[in-house]
Amino acid sequence: RLEGGGTWFVELPEEEWPEDENEKTQILLHYPPAERVLEHDELPAITATGDRRNEVVFIGIDLMKQQLEAALDACLLTAAEFEQHQAWCREVQKKCDEAEAAVPDSGDPEADEDARRVAASNAKMPLQHPLSNQDSFVEWEMGCGGDEDISDEAALMALESMANNYAGPMHCTAAS
Repeated sequence: RLEGGGTWFVELPEEEWPEDENEKTQILLHYPPAERVLEHDELPAITATGDRRNEVVFIGIDLMKQQLEAALDACLLTAAEFEQHQAWCREVQKKCDEAEAAVPDSGDPEADEDARRVAASNAKMPLQHPLSNQDSFVEWEMGCGGDEDISDEAALMALESMANNYAGPMHCTAAS
């Protein structure tokens, strides 16, 4: 089962955060310590981690925990790869900002917003991600999800294959 958890709070304007201080405190506990002390508008838009994270839960009997952890850990970016990804994100943001700023004001706010959105989208298109040439990810050749059951061993083989073949932008932390 795959579920989305909504928008990360680090990406939301502060006025869209909960008003309750206890809720805000709980959200900030998911921020790296160095970011917790900064005001929301002081966080770097591109490189702030904030509450961005993904969680994977495996439920089963006799799971091969060490092998699963090793396969998932092998998917993590190195510090150099993560910096490449962040530099690319900064470049994309710069190109989008420049493209949006170049859209002339027509006097129709809704049309102008649409034109800025299209201009920003077009500005992103030619910017190839620095790690994309390393990404040889191939979809699993087995049933995943739905009503099909797969063994722990088959899932582990798929994870190991992904770890060996995928170098895309992932930044994760593991919990025991």
